[in-house]
Amino acid sequence: MKWLALVAALVIVWLAARWLIAQFSPQPDTLAGPDQALSTCPGSPNCVSSTDQPPSFGALEGANASEAFAKLTARVQADRNATIIRQTDHYLHAEYRSAAFGFIDDLELRLSDGQRVDLRSASRLGYSDFGVNKKRLSSLTDGITATSDEQDK
Repeated sequence: MKWLALVAALVIVWLAARWLIAQFSPQPDTLAGPDQALSTCPGSPNCVSSTDQPPSFGALEGANASEAFAKLTARVQADRNATIIRQTDHYLHAEYRSAAFGFIDDLELRLSDGQRVDLRSASRLGYSDFGVNKKRLSSLTDGITATSDEQDK
């Protein structure tokens, strides 16, 4: 019977933690929106962006950037862990939630002048993300280029 009480207490703590994380993770004001350049990262390791100086992740540049943007958008749409918040023909903002505690990461993609796709992924809370955002962008862009259709998957 004690183990049942312990399990119930752990479930309550887990639910409370998820609720608190959701309450203290408002959408940041650093999101670009469709008509602005993506923000640079604040200097913490829980954010990667192609607009940093130097970039913490490479942008996709080239004549096929529009096609690359469309492929990236399709991958995000197909990802069951992503919730698309805003999407236009040249901008996408999606939220990713961690499974265990519901930490929210914001993903932004922006097509600039049909020649460059900028990418940004950042955690809303904490200082480190153990490389999750960089892995997300690497996985998302795997096999997609803006210069040649031959390598695209």
